[in-house]
Amino acid sequence: MSIFRKKAFSVFVVLIVLTSLVLAACDDDEGDGDDYDLRIVAGSENKTLEGIIDRWARDKEVSVQVEYLGSLDIMLDLQDGETEYDVVWPANSIWLDLGDQQGVVKQVESIWRSPVVLGVKRSIAERLGWAVNDPTTGWTAQPVTMQQILTAAEDGEFTLMMTSSTQSNSGASAYFAFLQAFAGTGQTLTAADLENDQLRTDIQRFLRSVDRSSGSSGWLMDYCVEQDTYCQAMINYETMIIEANQTLTEPLFAIYPTDGVAIADSPMGYVDKDDDDTRELFEDLQQYLLSAPIQTEIEGFGRRTQPGMRVANPQAGDFNSEWGIDVEASFSSITFPTASVIRQALVLYQTDFRKGSFTIYCLDYSGSMDEPIEGLDDVTGADQLKDAMDVLLRQNLAAEYFLQASPNDITVVLLFTGDIRNYPTVSGAGTRQPVFMSWAMADANSEWTVVTPVGDTPQARAQAQANALNSLAIRIRNTDPGGDTNIFLPVYAALQIFNEFETNGFGEIGPVDMDEYFPAIILMTDGDTNEEAPFQYEQLASAYPSESGIPVYGILFGNAEEGDMNRVAQLTDGRVFDGTEDLVGAFRSAKGYNN
Repeated sequence: MSIFRKKAFSVFVVLIVLTSLVLAACDDDEGDGDDYDLRIVAGSENKTLEGIIDRWARDKEVSVQVEYLGSLDIMLDLQDGETEYDVVWPANSIWLDLGDQQGVVKQVESIWRSPVVLGVKRSIAERLGWAVNDPTTGWTAQPVTMQQILTAAEDGEFTLMMTSSTQSNSGASAYFAFLQAFAGTGQTLTAADLENDQLRTDIQRFLRSVDRSSGSSGWLMDYCVEQDTYCQAMINYETMIIEANQTLTEPLFAIYPTDGVAIADSPMGYVDKDDDDTRELFEDLQQYLLSAPIQTEIEGFGRRTQPGMRVANPQAGDFNSEWGIDVEASFSSITFPTASVIRQALVLYQTDFRKGSFTIYCLDYSGSMDEPIEGLDDVTGADQLKDAMDVLLRQNLAAEYFLQASPNDITVVLLFTGDIRNYPTVSGAGTRQPVFMSWAMADANSEWTVVTPVGDTPQARAQAQANALNSLAIRIRNTDPGGDTNIFLPVYAALQIFNEFETNGFGEIGPVDMDEYFPAIILMTDGDTNEEAPFQYEQLASAYPSESGIPVYGILFGNAEEGDMNRVAQLTDGRVFDGTEDLVGAFRSAKGYNN
């Protein structure tokens, strides 16, 4: 089916900035700069609880800074043992196991827990026999296995959404639960299990049945609520299912697979820096959070805090059994494998198991990208852009962030100024809908395209792909910026390329089935379109196909101007990633949405 005929076209231009919460006990000046009594880095799942931290800080008359990062970022920050934070609070202990290689995190305790479950629209769960509505007892869940979920997803019984297993904890947790189930041993996953052919086949089948990916559990929940009709099934934290059901027209029914459920355990630990005062503050905060009254309060936010994970007061936290919520915690939980097996499995997700990504990068090579960035001496926007593409394309760098390419991926790069430098038009950009040359017919475009690699063995194909991506990175780095800026034209051009791949294929590959990929346009720019550019916002808005499934993720670089990006965001209900301060983080966030 053509991308110009699908049911829902949306462009997502995503604005994500590092959220920093400063909780001060005294006047507004206290806590400025680095003068905090306690610095906490926490997973975004804990932002709901910031009022509790605030209350503790005011009672103790201390200043606290909380910065929210993804669990993978917390892992990376811990690896060299030199983190600036005093307290770490990720979503799951696996990120401490992977990151704390120097053994600096002490006194770790779980603050709350949330199972990672499958939420299915209740009418679909009933049709599948997974939920039964008894006139006397109400809605009750029936036993469901991972194989049943796999079969239903493959059969198209529902559209399935799930976060990336390498960029989001809920996706990673669900991934390990499925791996353990598909291993069929009933035991904790081992390295030997990952070599099992049946496990590999089953996990590939499951991951390739996912219809929508995301780099954030919270964003996925918000998207589910916004796309009420489209959102038929979502793998996420139980607490996110509860929160979504407050708004959804038809609730999601929680499914706890009988093979085992992964649990997010929200561990809080102290980073040992031989500072007794800071350690005592941490101990006081941790004891406060674990005290009976506060544990009851946290349960009211839809988190489980009681022994055995039973829910003491279901009504307070909306643990509604009519939504399939298992308040008695009758489900069984998995044991996560060793750190080495976790790392091996995450690498395999990226390189072997996941659904392919079809990504078109639209890179701003206008003159404004060659200007020095304020406060960064001789660093330009183009320098930042080239560094970002190195992280993606050079596989030794991509591996540091679990962003390795898969042989199933398709990668295309467009360089734009006021026009497209490597994609000429036939009728010119001044027309209402520019007509471009065939991407496949232009010989030079093979240098800007990486498709399925050729080789006699998996190792040979992986090396061939790595070489091609490395050459692409070099080509990008050796190209100098210059000219005007138009961010609207490359988005339209990218849509033409998707359509050409779907209709005619490219080189030796035939027509591409877009359902086999997570497609995305990643637009990297300083975001400032010249007013005299012939193809403007109005032309883009009128030229958009009314029905398509290709999201656009925007990343701002250099001396970022958000005006045009925000206009596109308003048109398309999108977002923008701000890469001016943390380019790699912004890029990883964007890439996680089609990974």
